[in-house]
Amino acid sequence: MLLYSDPTFLDRTEVYRKGLDEQLLDQLVTALMRLRSLGASRLVICCVTIHYLIPRVPSQLQSRLVSLIDVIFEELSAIDQPHLLLCTSTTRALGIFEKHQQWPQARGLFILPEDSDQREIHRMIYEIKQSQDVRQQILFVENLLAKYHVNTFIAGCTEIHLLAKQLSSSSLWSEGIVDPLLLIARDVAREALVCQ
Repeated sequence: MLLYSDPTFLDRTEVYRKGLDEQLLDQLVTALMRLRSLGASRLVICCVTIHYLIPRVPSQLQSRLVSLIDVIFEELSAIDQPHLLLCTSTTRALGIFEKHQQWPQARGLFILPEDSDQREIHRMIYEIKQSQDVRQQILFVENLLAKYHVNTFIAGCTEIHLLAKQLSSSSLWSEGIVDPLLLIARDVAREALVCQ
């Protein structure tokens, strides 16, 4: 297992606003190629928003990618109940989920927040990015779930994974959170057990 963590990666929201796609794509491809050169057989990009660049990644790298978006759609189809989508406003603006091939069949499983709530979700994500205590966001998420009449959510951003992890470790929502990073980690752990 290799982790490539580069804090110089451009902020995806700023890239989208400023049209710096090519610069971000170069950074992404360089990182993926480094991981491949170190022997990585599968690649997971731990950012939902950057998935909009995946169609422009060279095919030899694309074939190694485990898409967070694919994982989310697979899990939702297995659970078959609506979930509130918690993601950045940029992910929403880019239509990353809506452009997925399974969207027409799965659209009813996604609850998309109203614009004002989406702005607040985006604000919350950036507060988490700034290392604020993720537990401070639990009440906000509980209120959103109540407003949209659902019991659980989709971790559509890496920072939401931190919130999902916090909630999963409590008695609140131990089941039903669709967190692609946690789902991938469980699959890797299962494979490791099989290989022993």
